[in-house]
Amino acid sequence: MPVNDAQKRAIARLTARIATRDGPKLGRGTGFLVRQDGLMLTAFHAIGDLLRGVPTADPITVDFAEPGARPAFSTSATLVRSSAKDDWALLRCAKVPDNVAAFTLAPICPGFEVGWSSFGFSEAAIDMGMVYEGTIRSFGRRLQLFAEEATAAEASRIRGLSGGPCLVDGYAVGIIQAANQTEVSKGVWEVREGAVFALPLSTLVEACKDELSIRGPSPPFVPEVAHLLAPADNLLRGAAQILKLPDPTAIRGAALAERVAEGMLRGGLKLASEALDAVVLGLSLKNVIQILDFAGSLWIHERAAEHVARVVACKDEKKAIFINASRPDTAQRFVHRAGYPTVRHPGWTSHLRTVPSTLPEPLLDALEREVRRILLHQFKCDDDELDGELSEHPHDTKPIVVVIPPPLPSATVLSALQGRFPQIRFALLAGEVITDEARAISRETGAEIIEPLIAPGHEEQARKAHARALAILQASHEAAHRTSEERRS
Repeated sequence: MPVNDAQKRAIARLTARIATRDGPKLGRGTGFLVRQDGLMLTAFHAIGDLLRGVPTADPITVDFAEPGARPAFSTSATLVRSSAKDDWALLRCAKVPDNVAAFTLAPICPGFEVGWSSFGFSEAAIDMGMVYEGTIRSFGRRLQLFAEEATAAEASRIRGLSGGPCLVDGYAVGIIQAANQTEVSKGVWEVREGAVFALPLSTLVEACKDELSIRGPSPPFVPEVAHLLAPADNLLRGAAQILKLPDPTAIRGAALAERVAEGMLRGGLKLASEALDAVVLGLSLKNVIQILDFAGSLWIHERAAEHVARVVACKDEKKAIFINASRPDTAQRFVHRAGYPTVRHPGWTSHLRTVPSTLPEPLLDALEREVRRILLHQFKCDDDELDGELSEHPHDTKPIVVVIPPPLPSATVLSALQGRFPQIRFALLAGEVITDEARAISRETGAEIIEPLIAPGHEEQARKAHARALAILQASHEAAHRTSEERRS
């Protein structure tokens, strides 16, 4: 999503006099407004000496500009709080222009090849500012970003962009901090391979909890998880403390269960499993596994889930989908995540089945037999009753999805299979990389490749993280209940 004019107005050029061991120097960077009363985020090294961890003692000059014009609104800013270790600073501007709206902050959803954009006052455009955009390459303590603009000789003069926002889908998710640069001649630096780095804003949550809110949209599955947590009502305050929920003593009962459920789902799989560990004594193992499955589906990017939902729920065209994954349980998580906004409950997965990965030739006949077998088992009917069952099934709210693992069927086979089962949605697992073959099949059959794509290696990382969390919770559940039994006896 490109940077629009309203967003550019909320991004400013910063200058500061910085005392270093080698004497004073003029620091330059970019900052972005994060609250309407003048709070602004930037990189620490734009306003201080990063090596010594000392911010400037002088007022910081902040210059806002109208898009396409030189900065015309100048003000000063003072430091509110900062971290030289993580290279960020929170400033307070003395005043802000009337026509400026602060950015909404959100956590980044890791593991998908999503686009990012930014705007800042680099050396390539020190007065007018310049847009940078590209793809997030990797996630972790820092986000590695690729920027087409940073590969150009002129635009690679990127100094001054530091402190600008990393924007995804219009939300600020990070602070631009550094670039992978090479000194090509004395004092002249160029960005290598367009690589830029950003600090995820989630790193600032605890330090800036009194000033900033980094929440993002409400996660799905909260009522379902709250219902599963209800039997552990007397243990939920312990989970609330682990989740660092505000004043958990002020709420109780169903309201506390819902607050804990939302905290688990917002916090990701690791935090959800830690909070679950505090309540395992009050839950059945089945409930624990179900809650972990809900949390485990949230690594699927919201935009990818929405793409699945649009295709699967479309009444006019019956298209197949390609997912760049190898595991059937990944397809289940896509459908699990996709169905919820449509029907307000995770019912889509109850009608999802997978055909075997190894089938005899001819492949079309083998696939037809497997799909028919799946449907007969699903409806618990005889072969001559299947057409009637399919015609009466509520496909709008409970679509039947059949997953076809690698290797991919040809375009001819897929088209013929769709012709024989027009009511069924087929989800094809294309492997980690969408190959030219998969793209050709997509073009010939009209099947849609689900985007954004999963980042390389992330499907396996998510699987391992879920397996580790499940193993720990199963052991914890067994130990807690064994200890409880021993005490009672």
